[in-house]
Amino acid sequence: MAIIMADTAVFGEWVVSFGWGETAVCHFIPICPKRTMTGEVNQVQGGRNQMKQAQNSTKLILVLRWMARLGSLVSLAFLLLFFFGEEMHLSQLTTADILGLLFFPVGVTVGMLLGWRWETLGGAVTVLSLLAFYKVMYAASGRFPDGIWFALFALPGLIFLYCGLSRRQTTRIIRMV
Repeated sequence: MAIIMADTAVFGEWVVSFGWGETAVCHFIPICPKRTMTGEVNQVQGGRNQMKQAQNSTKLILVLRWMARLGSLVSLAFLLLFFFGEEMHLSQLTTADILGLLFFPVGVTVGMLLGWRWETLGGAVTVLSLLAFYKVMYAASGRFPDGIWFALFALPGLIFLYCGLSRRQTTRIIRMV
């Protein structure tokens, strides 16, 4: 085997002759300064760390997404039991009560159902419906509803919103790498 420089070779190539008429073109990379190589290695390792962090956050988002979905099913089941389990006379309801019902069970339910397909939209509808419900109840009675139960029923919607917003950020990180 002999290494020869041929007329057809360009800078950075060697032509290798194997003796029985076969040749191969080998490419070589000129030696670069050590700090440049170290910088490139650090850049690659930093990219790997970003990818690992993105993968870990993707797993977290996946777990949170399924927690929100299962939590929304549980919340919707309880809301339906409360809504249909108790007899309600629409003639006895005030305007504030009707608005409150539109925002809390109806708006929260619509938001959670939307969250299964469009997490950001569904989460936003759920959270905004809950805030509107609190505003209507405060305007009607001068105080907020007692307890944390309304917020607890709407918690899956907040998790949907977090998952939807985090997914966009994770996608951007992966594209930068």
